[in-house]
Amino acid sequence: MKLHSALLTLLVVIIGASAQIEGDTVVDNIIQALSPSPESTADAETVLRAEAFFSDRSGGAIPSVDVTEYFGDTVIDNDDTLDQSRAMESRIINGVRADPEDYKFLVSLRIGESHYCAGSVVHPQVVVTAAHCIEPIRQKGSDFPLVVTAPNAASHLDPVGTRASVVRGAYNAATHNNDIAVLLLNRPLEGVEPIKMAMPGTRLSRGEQLQIAGWGLRSENSLEISPYLMEATVGFVDNSECNKILGMGKITDNMICAGDLINGRDACQGDSGGPLLAYNSETGEQELLGVVSWGIGCGRIGLPGVYSSVPYFESWITTYMEQWAAEKRLVLVQ
Repeated sequence: MKLHSALLTLLVVIIGASAQIEGDTVVDNIIQALSPSPESTADAETVLRAEAFFSDRSGGAIPSVDVTEYFGDTVIDNDDTLDQSRAMESRIINGVRADPEDYKFLVSLRIGESHYCAGSVVHPQVVVTAAHCIEPIRQKGSDFPLVVTAPNAASHLDPVGTRASVVRGAYNAATHNNDIAVLLLNRPLEGVEPIKMAMPGTRLSRGEQLQIAGWGLRSENSLEISPYLMEATVGFVDNSECNKILGMGKITDNMICAGDLINGRDACQGDSGGPLLAYNSETGEQELLGVVSWGIGCGRIGLPGVYSSVPYFESWITTYMEQWAAEKRLVLVQ
């Protein structure tokens, strides 16, 4: 297995990381309880759920304790270096060239001028990405990544620095569990169209068509990322089937599997942190369903890719956005 990152140095750090990220985490324990498992329907429909603590947000309740302590998340603030001119130097297989206008929420994470991961804008000032794109950099003591809205991975359009980053407290580099992170930017991005996150209770049917996009490698053995934004259609694979394919116990409730098991459409290195999209028939819009996380090779026949479940983490992400807004660090958008 390998993480989808373009930088070999990051890969080495990730593989060598301990099973439980500790570092500067405030509290190691997090909420592990899950809401009751949904019963399968006649058409093999899967209901994606959230963590038990936030399974019902109808009342809008937010924990009275500091969320960083509650979840044991790694929170790095960059408020002392907001004037930095540069923060850091900065997988679609068998896909087709995409129209960037269809992905105005998609951003490139850079180390200097080099693309290494992707992210999705859920608010002009907030980006959702993978923990494995952020945690190794933090451990190395490097600067924060620059976020770039760009039609291709070589563009350098108005880079924006990162004000704060949060890595899920129970992120496990060895098992890829809880591979999620959220970035607060120095200022709102311009010209973006934030994508709505899929909510807990989102229903998916076996084989349902989903969309992926990114600037990653176009073949497993390639050494260069794609010069153009690429996209591909993949099919939903339920977790029980995915566990049988990839190994029992490897796929947890906060993961989603998808792929084209016949034609080998998949994500690859450099697509990490990017989107897995699902079409919402009620709204007629695409929603952010998952975040590119890990896989065995890239585009191998019969092997799906694995994504972090956005419905599972939606309330966790929203909680930080609300906290930042209360602290007047996040500009609210009507």
